[in-house]
Amino acid sequence: MSLWGIDDRLDDLRLGVSELAANAVLHGAPPGRHFCVRMSREGALIRVGVRDSGDGTPLAARPDGDACSGRGLWLASAVADDCGVVAHRVGKTVWLAFEVGNAEGAPVALPRPSVARADGGERPLGSAGPGRFEP
Repeated sequence: MSLWGIDDRLDDLRLGVSELAANAVLHGAPPGRHFCVRMSREGALIRVGVRDSGDGTPLAARPDGDACSGRGLWLASAVADDCGVVAHRVGKTVWLAFEVGNAEGAPVALPRPSVARADGGERPLGSAGPGRFEP
């Protein structure tokens, strides 16, 4: 991030990258397989994606207050400005997008994702659309 001159939202980015990578290790990459982390910058937009070879679609569910785990993806999607899952023939890419300050320090607005909340407080992750992260 420092190479890009960005010091805005570092905690949000760290949380997002660590959660996506941890989920790939715990749930997405079968034993003996790897995962890939990709980060890109387009102007004032930072995109982070983690690709693994596992199946299934992650769900950012509202955590049970008594549960010992299950909050990470929900928190990561809450601090990101956009998020989603791209399915591949083998595996998937889970991605987050973050608006950061431009050269003058002003944020650049993104269109807000239309993510419907299901009953029970679950928030399904969106899918990549035009102008969004494509691995």
